[in-house]
Amino acid sequence: MQANVADFYTIVTVTNPDDVSLPFDAGIGFRSTGDGAVAYVISVRSGGTWELDGFPDAQGMVSGLNPQPGASNTLELLVHGGTAMFFVNGVVQTQFDVSQDTDPGNVYLFTGYVPGSSVDGRRVSYQDWWLFPIPA
Repeated sequence: MQANVADFYTIVTVTNPDDVSLPFDAGIGFRSTGDGAVAYVISVRSGGTWELDGFPDAQGMVSGLNPQPGASNTLELLVHGGTAMFFVNGVVQTQFDVSQDTDPGNVYLFTGYVPGSSVDGRRVSYQDWWLFPIPA
């Protein structure tokens, strides 16, 4: 699923793989350009950290992550104007500036995005992905 929006709220439940001995990740990309490049990507890593790709100072420890095999974690992202807020399992992880690019773009879900977190044949599944555009 994808949608061309600037401001939105999205929520998705991600299920950890049964084998968590190797790293995995899940995340959300948004405000992508027409050429397929993603303007912003925020990801959660199985090691318990979050990171906003391309912004070296935008990273931290995830509070409330369930790293157990087969466990579910809910990711939420609210983007409005120049501000975004990211939640994991209902806990605010960070608020960050997205004023560098406020144009509408596609919203994507990612797994295996972070180098070293993709394993051939392994699936990190998701369910109940909702995307609610916020009118300008």
